[in-house]
Amino acid sequence: MKKNCTIEISDEEIKFVKEKIKGLKKDKNFYCTYYSKKNYKDNGVEIEESLRKANLDIILEGEEIFVHNIFVPKVNRSKLDLIVKNQVIKIFYDIENIIFNYEIIDAKKGKLEVAIYCINMKDSLLMNKELFLGSNINSVMPIQQLYTNKYKKKIKNGKFTLIIYRNKYIYIIKVENGTIGKSRVINGSKENVNIEILEFLRESNGEEENNKGIYIITDEKNEKVKIANSYEMKRSFSVNF
Repeated sequence: MKKNCTIEISDEEIKFVKEKIKGLKKDKNFYCTYYSKKNYKDNGVEIEESLRKANLDIILEGEEIFVHNIFVPKVNRSKLDLIVKNQVIKIFYDIENIIFNYEIIDAKKGKLEVAIYCINMKDSLLMNKELFLGSNINSVMPIQQLYTNKYKKKIKNGKFTLIIYRNKYIYIIKVENGTIGKSRVINGSKENVNIEILEFLRESNGEEENNKGIYIITDEKNEKVKIANSYEMKRSFSVNF
């Protein structure tokens, strides 16, 4: 019998997650074409054996999410699946390294507004077919989606921005009506990180939305949340912008 296991994957490493994480549901699962010629080099044979014997829930770290909205007639789920897949092919052409998911964000006047979320996994260990040979992948979810699912239940205002400092990455997520509108991933070791954060806030919110809620999340084990707005962010960063 295979063991249930949650792992975090980035382009550099695989980490086993001991604590139980809520929100890893199949309805949020990303579709994966799952093919790669990459070679996985690892000194720990035990890791490979553990993966091959497990039912895996996979959390993606450090991956950018491309968001594309479309309007389609009201159709059943199977037809919508096909429409979304064809749209992804239209955008990327070659989708062997693309994983994607979608969400219906509005349904009015015989039309559906659908948000398509795509991630290019070309450099991720997830695309190593041999590494996961024999394992059963239950779900694949980017860390941005986990945080969005968690905080949209806690924040009554449907429009807010999350800035998450986690491991070596900074995730910025603009949430609209409980779904990811825009997002960006920044390597925390880069120079001018604060300027990149402010640029994202200006591009996504505009100066007129300074009073919209910004939730800054630090310390992943004992999450600390600070509420701010764009003006306060500029002051705390002490940069000319």
